[in-house]
Amino acid sequence: MKWLRLLRRIGAVGLLVSILYVAAVFLGRWRERSALPPKPAVLPLSPDYYVAPPKSYVWSLADARALAGKPLWVREGYRWPCTPGTETLGPMEKLTPRRAFQKGGQVWLEFVRSGRPCAVPIAIGDHFFLDEIFFIKDPHEVYKEWTPESWKRIEERRIDPGMTETQITFALGVGQLVKDLSRQGDPHRVVDYTGGDRHVRVVYAYGVAKQVDPL
Repeated sequence: MKWLRLLRRIGAVGLLVSILYVAAVFLGRWRERSALPPKPAVLPLSPDYYVAPPKSYVWSLADARALAGKPLWVREGYRWPCTPGTETLGPMEKLTPRRAFQKGGQVWLEFVRSGRPCAVPIAIGDHFFLDEIFFIKDPHEVYKEWTPESWKRIEERRIDPGMTETQITFALGVGQLVKDLSRQGDPHRVVDYTGGDRHVRVVYAYGVAKQVDPL
């Protein structure tokens, strides 16, 4: 019958429209997924990058005076002179300030080293930089994930590939940058350490030593 054939044709057309609609939806979603930028690769960063040492929040002379009698640990040895004299603070040196004072527009912390008093400026005007010089908490507690062998290498100033830049700085003091990340995507930087009796050049990749050479 004519009406039955008409119904079949209408059903076929409807099915075709449905198939085309579903195909268009899937095609659109596929194009959206194809247009998304690729996920960035996970970089093998040094785990030290995720450690946040506690802050001192020293913002005034009164705050600095409150540090008297409390131990501090040097962050970068061979960088900060303790005056009078030209001798610099050593790597990981533990010091206890006995007083804070203001002189020449600067705030100073005074220590006793080798039986003699010396002082280190921790502020110029209103700018305090104590956290650039010292840890206020024992680094063994700050970097508590490091193994006993890692701490032993630091104490013995024994530098090996696989150590982090923080560990090598604790062992050898401040380094001099020879080569920074010169181009996009270049993970390597080169640092020379000559502050103490161990002189080495270290090639880092993402904060981990890949090559250590004597100087």
